[in-house]
Amino acid sequence: MVSSLADQGLPEAERLLADALAHHRAGRYSEAEATYGKALSADPASHRALYSWSVLSLQLRHDQRAADLLTRAIELAPENHVYHSNLGEALRRLGRVREAALAVLRAVSLDREFAEGFYNLGVLLKSNGEHTGAALNFQRAVDLRPDTFVFQLALARSLERLGQLELAAGHCCAALALKPDATEACDVSAAVLLALGRGEAAAAIRGGDVNRAGKAALRRGLELNALGQAEAALPYFERSAFSVPREPGVHLPLARLLRSLGEHERCVPAYHAAIAVEPTAVEALVELSSVLKELGRSDGALVAARRAVGLAPDSAAAHANMGAALVDFRRNEEAAAACRAAIAMDASSALAHFQLGNALVGLGAVEQAIESYRRSLALEPHQPIAHANLLLTMSYSPEYDTHAIAREARRWASRHADPLAVERRPHVNIRDPERRLRIGYVSPDFYRHPVSVFMLPLLEHHDRAAVEVYCYSSVQFPDAITDRVERAADVFRNVAGVSDRGVAERVRADCVDILVDLTMHAGNGRLRAFARKPAPLQVCWLAYPGTTGLDAIDYRLTDPYLDPPDVDAGVYAERTLALPDTFWCYAPLEATPDVGMLPARRNGHVTFGCLHSFHKVNGPLLVLWGRLLDLVAESRLQLHVPADATARAVSALEAAGIDTRRVDLTPRKQHAEYMSAYGSIDVCLDTAPFNGATTSLDALWMGVPVVTLVGATPVGRAGLSIMSNLGLQELSARSPDDYVRVAAELAADLDRLEALRRDLRARLLGSALMDAPRFARNMESAYRTAWRRWCSACEE
Repeated sequence: MVSSLADQGLPEAERLLADALAHHRAGRYSEAEATYGKALSADPASHRALYSWSVLSLQLRHDQRAADLLTRAIELAPENHVYHSNLGEALRRLGRVREAALAVLRAVSLDREFAEGFYNLGVLLKSNGEHTGAALNFQRAVDLRPDTFVFQLALARSLERLGQLELAAGHCCAALALKPDATEACDVSAAVLLALGRGEAAAAIRGGDVNRAGKAALRRGLELNALGQAEAALPYFERSAFSVPREPGVHLPLARLLRSLGEHERCVPAYHAAIAVEPTAVEALVELSSVLKELGRSDGALVAARRAVGLAPDSAAAHANMGAALVDFRRNEEAAAACRAAIAMDASSALAHFQLGNALVGLGAVEQAIESYRRSLALEPHQPIAHANLLLTMSYSPEYDTHAIAREARRWASRHADPLAVERRPHVNIRDPERRLRIGYVSPDFYRHPVSVFMLPLLEHHDRAAVEVYCYSSVQFPDAITDRVERAADVFRNVAGVSDRGVAERVRADCVDILVDLTMHAGNGRLRAFARKPAPLQVCWLAYPGTTGLDAIDYRLTDPYLDPPDVDAGVYAERTLALPDTFWCYAPLEATPDVGMLPARRNGHVTFGCLHSFHKVNGPLLVLWGRLLDLVAESRLQLHVPADATARAVSALEAAGIDTRRVDLTPRKQHAEYMSAYGSIDVCLDTAPFNGATTSLDALWMGVPVVTLVGATPVGRAGLSIMSNLGLQELSARSPDDYVRVAAELAADLDRLEALRRDLRARLLGSALMDAPRFARNMESAYRTAWRRWCSACEE
């Protein structure tokens, strides 16, 4: 073999590495070590030789040498996720657990689909006694590679340790479907089933006439299920799954039954078991992908959908599910292609049209997205999320006014909320107008999200003598901000995975007086819980200024600028309750850079910028920006545009007559980079008809003035509200021509821009926009006003 490689003219280092690998595979470890050393002498920069020798070192338990070799390999190839993961294993063996965890975290950050990395991280956390973290990482590994026995068994053991026995049983079953005779799987399964009181199922694992009994249990389960007795059928399905784990047709009915009962977490391992038995079961893969998407486990959803597409490239459902998962990763061009492929195969796929709409929003194609949502709803009218997305997307378009949006909101309510009114019941809350009130806040966004930018100042300054605060959180992946929200609340309820009906019952049991929706028609909202009227008074606030369309929501909060006196409040389903100053109270969630010098002084030209989400940018707005660039010589424009929307952005800019050589398109950034980006912008341009809030306040905090165009909807007056609270009403333009003029005049006055850059942060700090105690008192006053009205109405 060596001579043949030499004859091929390979470089010496390559030849020696090939020889070393041959010795290694043949078990000639001494020869392999010596030859790896020679290969590295011939080429000290061969990270492949370093890695291969480290693998042998780990096998031989030469852990320090392995760590040293891998450290050198990473210096040469820092983006190789396998190197980082193996370094983590070497460091774990050396007892350097924290360093090991950091190494494996780096590995999985480099490759989100690196199942072994998540497994290794789970092992590390488990060895450190962090069992919850271990289970989460084992779950990620299982989602990515459900056909790996050791992953399923590790997850089952962790769940057993955490007392999550039903889930543990499911993953035990999946492990048995992969290796029915594995002693360790049988032992863990029997222990879990006995703990659950399922002695028959536990005994079935140990032997006896399990095949006949298992098939009989399956037949009985199918009979009961066909009669509509799902809950009665469940124990028969579960018994058959453990009795005959390799029997085709056992696990899929169980998975579907659990899903029909709303047991989404528990149905996942049943789908895994079904696929283990029948690896080509496309329907099971498609259904698994859908369930994982609903659970927010997008990595696994994408893996399952890809596998389904590979097995059945003509399956519209598989392509649609792949598009749905890709949307979650903001891979919108790929998602749109997958959805269009699904539609080409089956034009009646409501899911494909819906997810195409989501992808198009991400690409900034708002009008096309609206068309896709409408097609989806025409095919399947009872889709509350698709309908909510249509409604919210209409707000981004200049084609729809307040009345059109309000009519669509009412249609949403009549279709998806009003039928739930039959579940409303009288409230037993004590009708004392002056007592301490129990306020509930409902949101899926209690994490590093714009909602928390505005919620934390309120939560941390509420007067606890006046109010008791409950937070109902649907956060899928909690973070440090979630912890901060939890600490700021009197009671924090994690309702992620709980149905809307379940959330409503929890609120009612807590005797909340005023329930506040912070999401409205934005993503993952809970309006169908509010439709059941679990609290006597219900309020919408914060997600955006507008209307929900629900008669179950009593009030919408606003301010004097979002809803001036001449606005027709009759378009709103809710009664309007105006705060005296501002709709928002701002506080950055983390440290921000200092305000720097004016970029125009450094660059010799003015830079306009808009760091809003690209779907807020539209054709008429680009035309105004083109006029502005023409007026301000040598000026430039900086925009945030997703990488896969660049081609569309360039096309839209050209259609508006803008010289793209004067435009810098930058992709989405991490928060620190995003805040730093304001250091290169002189004047920010607000979007219309959907103004910014968080983004505008971020710009102002970084010393960058924002020119805004006052619109005809509440979201189009957000800029007016912010500027009015800062005493900068002159930056709020009342017409498109005025918008161009104000921005051009500001750009022409560098002295004023410098003064604003120097003073804006202090001005913001001194305004109502950052006066958290004042804002909290105003909110409590609004709540008290609404509560007194309710008490008075009850007395009448």
